[in-house]
Amino acid sequence: MEAAARELETSLTCRPDDYASHYNLGNLFMSRRDPARAVAAFETSIRLRPDVIPPRINASLAYNLLGRNREAEESLRRVLALDPGSLPANLNLGMLLGELGRLPEAAAAFRAALKADPTSAPAAYNLGVLVARDRLEEAVSLCRRAAEL
Repeated sequence: MEAAARELETSLTCRPDDYASHYNLGNLFMSRRDPARAVAAFETSIRLRPDVIPPRINASLAYNLLGRNREAEESLRRVLALDPGSLPANLNLGMLLGELGRLPEAAAAFRAALKADPTSAPAAYNLGVLVARDRLEEAVSLCRRAAEL
């Protein structure tokens, strides 16, 4: 893993203007459980290519690990401004909002994720869990669907 990090950092020295190198470095830092350095790399990637979605999604995960949930939500909402039907953005937004106790908003995000991809087992399952309190039949149906998927 150290050799991969050195190789990636060398490529950044050669191509500091390459958003993908910064994105990959952010992913490497995430795999090493270093979200602070991952955020810095993802933010650089985003500055270089604000139109590319994956660095914003991964930055939101790193922000969340750092307890910077406002920034995590902002990052996902920017993705949804670029692509309202983004499955990963809607799914991660649902998870974040659920974690924050904003359950109706989380359910809406999971519904948007299912609309984007009706075969998303995580979206079906998490929505099923959220609606179980007051819509048991729908919850059972969603959880069955998730299990089948």
